[in-house]
Amino acid sequence: MDSVLQAVGECQVLGVGSISLTGGEPLLYPDLDRVLEAAAAVPGLKITLCTNGTLLTSHRVARFPKAGLRVNVSIDGRPDFHDRFRKLPGAFAASERGVRTAVEFGIPVTIISSISRGNLEAVEFLIDWAAGIGADHFFVQPLLDLGRGSQIADQCLSFDEMNRLILKLSDLANQQRYQHLRCQVIGAKKKFLIEHPCGAFVRNGMHCHRGISKEIRKLVVREDGTVLPEVPNLSPRFALGNIQDCSLSELIDRYFRQGYDEFDSLCRSAYAKTLPNWDCVIVPWEQILAESSKNWNPGENETPLAHNCASCAASKFGTLKVPAGINDTASYYT
Repeated sequence: MDSVLQAVGECQVLGVGSISLTGGEPLLYPDLDRVLEAAAAVPGLKITLCTNGTLLTSHRVARFPKAGLRVNVSIDGRPDFHDRFRKLPGAFAASERGVRTAVEFGIPVTIISSISRGNLEAVEFLIDWAAGIGADHFFVQPLLDLGRGSQIADQCLSFDEMNRLILKLSDLANQQRYQHLRCQVIGAKKKFLIEHPCGAFVRNGMHCHRGISKEIRKLVVREDGTVLPEVPNLSPRFALGNIQDCSLSELIDRYFRQGYDEFDSLCRSAYAKTLPNWDCVIVPWEQILAESSKNWNPGENETPLAHNCASCAASKFGTLKVPAGINDTASYYT
């Protein structure tokens, strides 16, 4: 626990702007209040709690920090589908109560839905439900034939279905009754990644619009203390180390000297193999990179990448993700 609090305490020095607490289920973590208190003490730090929503009671929400906290709640479809998917009767109703409680206490809520062929028809219902319950964001996580999605490949969206989903989401979001709800698909636009490879963690020094050749914009602290660059489910072979061994600052300094080049090679390899043949406008880059990291061989398809754009400013580190759940973390969102 002390190492987690120390990592949170380093956020300001490292220039970390936001922290996400994931799981398992972070509301089961007995020391969560201490973590939230430490995070709230960091000036300007944005805090996101990723939960299934069932434990968002009035008693618990009342102890949340009064500013800087957002809650992400995973909803899988219509009530019967959600309950069946979670293998828990009444799960949807419990999550709905939790969302209503958070909204009543003034906590901004994002609804995140994994969309497959099994619940694709429920998108309009989900947007309508999210808007009606008081959420201010609705994010779609498409199920693709990647990673664990390959185990249920028949339910994964095709590129054509993905593109139609994006169009449908755009049409719905532009309707007057949803104007207060921000809707989007999780992932980066292919056009953007082609023009700006650094969005896929491929930096090229002065050819990059950040003007740098090495950068970590997101740190992920896993449930065992392992620190990963950028991607929650990246293979541990690319880890910076463990926060129980030394401070985040020390891990980062050592990584830039000794470990970053291998991560950079992975990103270049995956980029060169994936982007030219990707037929959807949205690229779930973190999923792709996590899957690529499992069987990566050094030296594969590492090619220089052109990069031209106007200059802009960016901090050295953008996000610290700390899975606070006591279970093994199987997915990015609870």
